[in-house]
Amino acid sequence: MNSTELSRVYVLFLLVIATGSHVWAKRYLRCELARKLLDQHGFERSLLSNWICLLEHESELDTAKVTVNPNGSKNYGLFQINGRYCQQGRRGGICNVNCDDLLDENIQEAAVCAKRIQTSDGFRHWNGWQRYCRNTQNLPNLKVICGI
Repeated sequence: MNSTELSRVYVLFLLVIATGSHVWAKRYLRCELARKLLDQHGFERSLLSNWICLLEHESELDTAKVTVNPNGSKNYGLFQINGRYCQQGRRGGICNVNCDDLLDENIQEAAVCAKRIQTSDGFRHWNGWQRYCRNTQNLPNLKVICGI
């Protein structure tokens, strides 16, 4: 196990202790996640390549990822949603969600919040998209790769 994996396990362990409950995390495969976003969470097919590119660069398709930003704020989960959109330990923030719930294998609340952010701010809200996905030539061709 490398240091990154150990850090993730440690974060999950701390969450279990802090919340008194368990959080089940998942690292998705590209096509598995693309189908889930499309079929179960109502993401637009025309934007799906943008979302997958963003998620690969923001969270590496890992629901347990927590990033501490230079300003001290944190980004949570698969969509790397900033702490101003959630509340630590209880529901709150702009998306009225508990930050811990953004780290769960059940991505329903994270997906709703991410779509809300994208609708208001566009993909430019995420540095990973700006840096790696803004150029459409860098987007994965999900029709060819996944048959979507």
